[in-house]
Amino acid sequence: MNFRNFLLTVARAVKLVWLDARIYGGHLYKRAIWGRQGLTLSPSARFQYEHREQIQVKGRCHVGHYSILTVRSTKDTGDQPLLILENNIYIGDQVNLRATGGAISIGNDVMIADHVSIVASNHGTKLGQPMDLQDWQRGDVLIEEDVWIGAGAVVLPGSTVRRGAVIAAGAVVRGEVPCNAIYGGIPARQISVRA
Repeated sequence: MNFRNFLLTVARAVKLVWLDARIYGGHLYKRAIWGRQGLTLSPSARFQYEHREQIQVKGRCHVGHYSILTVRSTKDTGDQPLLILENNIYIGDQVNLRATGGAISIGNDVMIADHVSIVASNHGTKLGQPMDLQDWQRGDVLIEEDVWIGAGAVVLPGSTVRRGAVIAAGAVVRGEVPCNAIYGGIPARQISVRA
């Protein structure tokens, strides 16, 4: 290797280190800003948003490893908050919260186990136009206080999980879950009531 190639290799390495440092520094900055408001992000968690005003953190909330929180507005959502997190919320590892095209609101004392997906919008499915070109169909999700969502559960757009409900592991929730009900299965149905 001649001296010129050596310098080019060093320059490329320095550029890669600089880019990685900028990205990592951005993640540290986000963690520090949200940490002051009570949102604790694990080092591998990703929080993607366009504007801070789209998110309201009202208390303590923990987000586990490799979880992804995505908040993006559309023409239907406007400037309103799309992700609202109350107090004492635990979000486990590898959770997907997607407030894109719709709002997700999570109440006090909620536990969300690992591998859960909560999505607030869906693709259009009309014939005659590719699905990826169709407008999003908004479906806001409301999770009230004292709810436990088990590992691997999916909460679909437009769902409401009322106070004190339990969603069993692997359940697929669509529609409304009543207060203190225990739901499980695909699609999720009431299997018991908290006593």
